[in-house]
Amino acid sequence: MAKERKDHSSGDDNLKTLKSKVQKRGSKCGKVQNGMEYRSRSSNSLVLNITVCVLCCGIMIYIVRDNSSLDNRDNAVAARKDQGDPAKESHGTGGVMNVPRSTGGKNTETGMDSDDLKGSDQNSKRDTGKTGNESKIKASDNPTEQGNVRGLNVDSVSKAKPKKPNKNTKKKTIDTKKSQPIVLHPNPTSSYNARESDEMRNFKASTLKSLKIRNIGVEERDIHYRELTGDQPNNSSVRLYLFDNFLSSAECFGLMNAHNNHVSAANGEIGPIICFSDAGSMRNYMNEAGMTLQLTENDFSAGTTCVNATISNQIGQFIKWSYSTSFYPGESVFSKRFDTRIEKATGLKSSNGGKFQLTSYPRGVGYKPHTDCIVGSTEKRDRFATILVYLQDVPKGGETVFSELNISVRPIQGRALVWNNMDSDGKCQPLSLHEAAPVIRGSKYIIQRWYYYESFYALGKRSAEPELPPRVQDQPRVSCDKYEQGSCRWYDEWNFDHIKEYQRLKRDLH
Repeated sequence: MAKERKDHSSGDDNLKTLKSKVQKRGSKCGKVQNGMEYRSRSSNSLVLNITVCVLCCGIMIYIVRDNSSLDNRDNAVAARKDQGDPAKESHGTGGVMNVPRSTGGKNTETGMDSDDLKGSDQNSKRDTGKTGNESKIKASDNPTEQGNVRGLNVDSVSKAKPKKPNKNTKKKTIDTKKSQPIVLHPNPTSSYNARESDEMRNFKASTLKSLKIRNIGVEERDIHYRELTGDQPNNSSVRLYLFDNFLSSAECFGLMNAHNNHVSAANGEIGPIICFSDAGSMRNYMNEAGMTLQLTENDFSAGTTCVNATISNQIGQFIKWSYSTSFYPGESVFSKRFDTRIEKATGLKSSNGGKFQLTSYPRGVGYKPHTDCIVGSTEKRDRFATILVYLQDVPKGGETVFSELNISVRPIQGRALVWNNMDSDGKCQPLSLHEAAPVIRGSKYIIQRWYYYESFYALGKRSAEPELPPRVQDQPRVSCDKYEQGSCRWYDEWNFDHIKEYQRLKRDLH
């Protein structure tokens, strides 16, 4: 029994020892398991922390790069402004700075002709019906081909009735003592690079001596011409032609809307700087407007025939003007299409064409009798021919009258009027004298282009704008021509016609 108890006791001890070992081993396993769970949680926390750090670093890098990109963009914009952004559009005689004799005289009406058809050929066929197959202006997929210059996009089409430019927009008075003039463009002579200099040296002028009028077809519609004869003397070389439906309704509305949107954007709250051909014309315009303010040549800004911003705002409430915006060859899909259409119908070569000028005439505004070329001048770089297209009907008034030929043309939408101002020898013809009758009811819109007898390098190219007069950036101008021969016109670009030194050079050259 004792031996059995001993064996049993020994077995109990072994069992206890085994349990103790199992417990110890289990304890170790538990510790190992707890350690693994702890390490697992630590590992997950580490991964999370690393992920957060990576995201933070990525965000910081993006912010730094974005700020850098913005800085680079701002610097590029500033540099472009300092150097004269070639995308800035100007509205004047287009490139005459580099060839002083190229202006061909004063600014003339930009398409104020109408079709009352006095003295026209009554036996000629008339095609005034509007077709359903009107061509539309299509926007180019290439932004560089868009006609979007300072907001003037002639490749956009809207059939909505165009809004008229508002001349009575509240204008912000400028304190010329506080405002700092901004130079819009550098000296034009410094804008030419080596390539342009080579082009100028190698440039060969082309001559335009005659019109070659023909009927054409455009997008499934026929465009026919007819000649207006009037009471022309036998020795007259001036010829006038009409094309009905030269532009479609969609094209006309698209051009009007582009013009109006551009004028509204350019007007803003700052009124234009007003320039005059001379002090005498300035007094005549002011007397016509019923103003008692006494101004002399001493009130012109230094070196110019422009009054300062304060005076411009004072007299701008009384003087009436038309509105002109422009686009240049190759700047839009429409410009190429229109250019080609004109050459096919008239024989007027693109190489001899200037800019395309859009003009609107509010009620009561017209343009006095004038010629588009300079009578008596020997200069061949002058306006040989003019084409203008009416963009909408005018209920009353707005006719273009050739008084010497007893011809009057009434504005009809899409109708083109073409005539030559010079003969085949390059002499300006006095019988091309014409005027735009004031608009009595409604408003008048036209697009016009001048073609020169002899081409020159700067023709149809944007030129740098003058530094004078002092003005704020993108401030428009109103140019008032000689009182007896012209009228006042608003432009959103600047040329050199108001610079006294330029005026002196033109007088000497002619």
